[in-house]
Amino acid sequence: MESTMTKISCTSGLETQIKDMETQYDKCCDEKAKADSQGMSEEIYKSMEARIKEVLPSISDRDEDQEQHAAAAPNFLTAKKFYGKNEVLPQADSFVDSATTLARKPDVRTNIKSIGIPMSKSKNLLSHLEMSPALCRMYNECNEMGFIIFNVPSRNALAGRVVQHAVKEIDIILAVQKPLIFKVGFTHNPVWRWSNRLYGYSKAKEKWSHMMILYISEEHFGPAMLEAALIEKYSSYLVCKTRSFYR
Repeated sequence: MESTMTKISCTSGLETQIKDMETQYDKCCDEKAKADSQGMSEEIYKSMEARIKEVLPSISDRDEDQEQHAAAAPNFLTAKKFYGKNEVLPQADSFVDSATTLARKPDVRTNIKSIGIPMSKSKNLLSHLEMSPALCRMYNECNEMGFIIFNVPSRNALAGRVVQHAVKEIDIILAVQKPLIFKVGFTHNPVWRWSNRLYGYSKAKEKWSHMMILYISEEHFGPAMLEAALIEKYSSYLVCKTRSFYR
């Protein structure tokens, strides 16, 4: 009982801190928007940008702390097949189908230590990778290529938290790396989407520099809903508003 009350107290306190930080973030964004429209001095503009960069990571850290105190949801993901070390990853729907059913037995769990993830940044990603050897191998391929970055919310994050995570990460990219062009969207296999010979990003005329994975879903429609929300929010920035993919 005491442990439960302690968790409730911690969660409540973190929620208050998150709301305070989000208020600061909204205020900074409002001031920056005014600066954009009124043509304020470069010094003031840079000061506001720096403040936004400072606040956003703090909110993300608090979100992670809050999720650690929340009860973990039961695991439902299973798989029909493990893919051999030298096997080519399946494409599109075949990959999704093979990753949707797998008995979670102790003797077949993935060895997370063998995939080379920096442990300090891997909490959320590990919650996905430990469920799927195929996803682990895909991650390893992405890591070896060096152009595909995983920055995902926890596996049990609800829809609102997923959208909040994606918006924060895109806002950080815009604040730090502008001017830039980017796309948002979803794919069944980021390795294939980046490197295929016909229309992979590595061959595109825009010369894309990176792809960031903001969400990993166990069902088909979640990514489409996230894509729609992000296209609506960032339509003024996007290269293509009707057919777009993650940068």
